[in-house]
Amino acid sequence: MASLYSLFHDISTRRAEEAAMRFEPLEVAAGQPIATEGEVNDAMLFVERGEVIVIAGGFEVARMGAGSIIGEIGLFTHAVRTATVVAAEDTVLQTLSRRSFAELRNAGNPIAFRIELRAVEQLASRLRQVTADIVQVATETPSMLQPARRTSEYGGHPIPLPPSRIHTALAAATAFYGSPPKALERLVGLIEARTFRPGETLASDGRDDGPMYVLAHGQIDMVAPVDGRQVRIATLDPGEVFNLMQHVDEKPRPVAWVAREGVTVLAIHQNDVVKMLRTHDLPGSVMRIAMIRSLSDRVNQANATFALARLLNPAAE
Repeated sequence: MASLYSLFHDISTRRAEEAAMRFEPLEVAAGQPIATEGEVNDAMLFVERGEVIVIAGGFEVARMGAGSIIGEIGLFTHAVRTATVVAAEDTVLQTLSRRSFAELRNAGNPIAFRIELRAVEQLASRLRQVTADIVQVATETPSMLQPARRTSEYGGHPIPLPPSRIHTALAAATAFYGSPPKALERLVGLIEARTFRPGETLASDGRDDGPMYVLAHGQIDMVAPVDGRQVRIATLDPGEVFNLMQHVDEKPRPVAWVAREGVTVLAIHQNDVVKMLRTHDLPGSVMRIAMIRSLSDRVNQANATFALARLLNPAAE
């Protein structure tokens, strides 16, 4: 499994063998489907050789080559495929079931933690790309644009919450569903609760700083600037984690996060997020999986927005 080297290097032979025995090879001929949108399957696939095409809502949204992970949603959320994947050429993959991944994670195998981090990085990259695609099409589709009515970035209004209330709110968040209570306790100590008024900007586009937020109450809009106006890419409901991309790739975020109504959020400082993102322990794993779940939802929402934009303006490239 030469192309898996980036996952397997610098770990003990015992740990490598423990992980390698759980992967199953899969060969797919050019033009054949690898995954179908809507099907139930909890396996992740690692592209070892070849290239695949990702199709969502009837439109191609990505091409992925060796070293890419596909189907990660089956491991970390539900097992329903959210996109169709087709082999662009003869392709060799390695598959890993949810059960096998859980065994590696529970055993503390570093391969499990590296898979989580790879999935986070890949989803953040995908979200950046589809956001850029939406902005490009929206530029030529006036019906998608709205006035950019938002305030300067504001830190919010801190509110005192006892640790028990924060723990309860965190455990109820969809992104942290099923997380071990002990792991959540580690996160509770890093959290500050804040409120924002309708229309206030929690994080501006073009910046690479700011905390990670867990939305406890209210709704948040994810918007991208377009020639002095903006396009709304997604609206978040309570339980979602957001303002993540810059923590993953250290690049300025292409979107802003604006309170659609009065909101309460749980904020985790950027330094703590970056540190835990690369920590090989259970609390770090809980953080990464929450990020994967929310980034996956954002990618799906962004793909739907892109598909709508193409339908509104079929001539747009």
